[in-house]
Amino acid sequence: MTLSQFILALTLYREASGASHDARVAIRKTIENRAAKGGWWGSDILSVCLKPYQFSSMTAPRDPNLVRWPTANDSVWADCAAIAQGTFDYDPTDGATYYWTAPLTEAPTKEWGAVTETAVVDGIHFCKPSVV
Repeated sequence: MTLSQFILALTLYREASGASHDARVAIRKTIENRAAKGGWWGSDILSVCLKPYQFSSMTAPRDPNLVRWPTANDSVWADCAAIAQGTFDYDPTDGATYYWTAPLTEAPTKEWGAVTETAVVDGIHFCKPSVV
């Protein structure tokens, strides 16, 4: 596993341990979509995952997931690692660059601007900027 794949797997693990395989794939695609757009988000998987204010489980000192590490026999980690190393030629999010879930009840448009919901995968809402 490359460093980039490891950081992607760890991001998926910390962000979506309680989610389904399909939701983790959708979050991976959101990360890839951010990398493809570049700019503020970063220019590749590694920079997107480690950019402050993107994934609190990877960068926010107060996020309890920041110190969560997988164990050797953890089936969730195995799934996250497989997703990080796999190839997915489809995007279940239809180009989403954001996602939100409970306890939020709607997308935080103050921070993101106007967004359009593109998919809901197992209760996780995926969005991309609205075209005006």
